Amino acid sequence: MSSHLIETSYYTEGPVIDQQGVIFVTNLLGQQVLRVEDCQSTMEWAACSSPNGQFIASNGDHYICNSLKGSIERYDARGVYLGTFFEGSVDGYPVSCPNDLWIGEEGLFFTDSIRHTGAVVFIASNGMVKLIARDLDYPNGIVYDKKRNCLYVAESYKNRIIKINLSSTKQPISCLVNLPAHPSGEMTKNLPDGLCLEDEDMLWIAHYGMGKVHCYDLKREALHSYESGITLTSNIFVNQDTIVITGGEGEPGPGRIRIIDRKKHAEFKKLSSL
Repeated sequence: MSSHLIETSYYTEGPVIDQQGVIFVTNLLGQQVLRVEDCQSTMEWAACSSPNGQFIASNGDHYICNSLKGSIERYDARGVYLGTFFEGSVDGYPVSCPNDLWIGEEGLFFTDSIRHTGAVVFIASNGMVKLIARDLDYPNGIVYDKKRNCLYVAESYKNRIIKINLSSTKQPISCLVNLPAHPSGEMTKNLPDGLCLEDEDMLWIAHYGMGKVHCYDLKREALHSYESGITLTSNIFVNQDTIVITGGEGEPGPGRIRIIDRKKHAEFKKLSSL
């Protein structure tokens, strides 16, 4: 079977796949980090008061945005809680709603999702914390592009993806791509959410209100769009073999997890070969 659809009680977020191929998702209002079992069901892997974006570091630890608490939590590869990684203020800016994050050798980047005054924060490997950008209109999904030394951030209420050039101090923020708008004109029918960067040149975008996922070709500056199969699409995780799409039919639920085997699903075969 090329695609599996799992129903959950709560709207799902934060899909990741570990080195063993195990899929994990979060459900903010269900207060759980879930482990997917055989592409058919889920079980609670860890508890968290409001888990949202999730990232697995190179050592196997899970870092999770605890949105309503205003913090980032850390768990080991077995789901054992290791403590709060970050909570507080940065350069006088009070972090209140961490939404999504990205981790690499350089450190950790995360978005603070607030209307009009949202921010992007960086925590270096040595513990230094600084603001990368602020006054964004609900920054949401985030990924780092090592090849171009920049961040891509979904600015939800502007219905666009922005590029933050980390090599430039002069006008580092620019619009990467404006996304298709819902014909109703309602802002909440747009709202780009989670991002995933594949092979340095393909940027995947979950488009919450549109029920779609997009793949933006960074080389050709071309946007490919697909129906996600989930009415409210929150996030997407992509690797060579599998695509995981999260969201639900409403909030707080029911939730949905769509798992696609790329080898058997022609529509989602590797787009870089096009």
